[in-house]
Amino acid sequence: MAPRRGEAVADDEGATGLSLVLRRMRAQRGLIYLSGAGADEIISDYSRNGVPIYDAQHSGFNGVFPANLSTIFPWGNFYFGSQRAFLMKEELTSGAHGVEGRYPFLDPHVVQVIEQFPARYSQWAALDCLTKHARGVACCLCAALACPAAPPG
Repeated sequence: MAPRRGEAVADDEGATGLSLVLRRMRAQRGLIYLSGAGADEIISDYSRNGVPIYDAQHSGFNGVFPANLSTIFPWGNFYFGSQRAFLMKEELTSGAHGVEGRYPFLDPHVVQVIEQFPARYSQWAALDCLTKHARGVACCLCAALACPAAPPG
């Protein structure tokens, strides 16, 4: 996957899709969205079984997480690199719609939970655990706010 430097945000497929979602959200008076940004970096480092999915540019350590993250701090792909570009794209797109993006997978506590998950479980299991918890929180919030997406009963 070659870098696309100089490309306008409006020409990016991800930004176009996000813009469509945000436009519909704003029509329903939504002002905040939760992004999945950061999940790929903390779950897989864009790698599978120690092999980068795209190329070395997107993977900092081929998905083989060290026992102590301080040995790779600052984690280039999490703090800089592609992540910085992805966040800028989301911020520009959401800002154009007057919507605030929130990034739960970039919260230091979430990162620590996933990276300290017992070694006998995969990081995918940690993500599954967090996802179920996040869905529960989102459902409670929707119910409290009487969102149309709130689960029945």
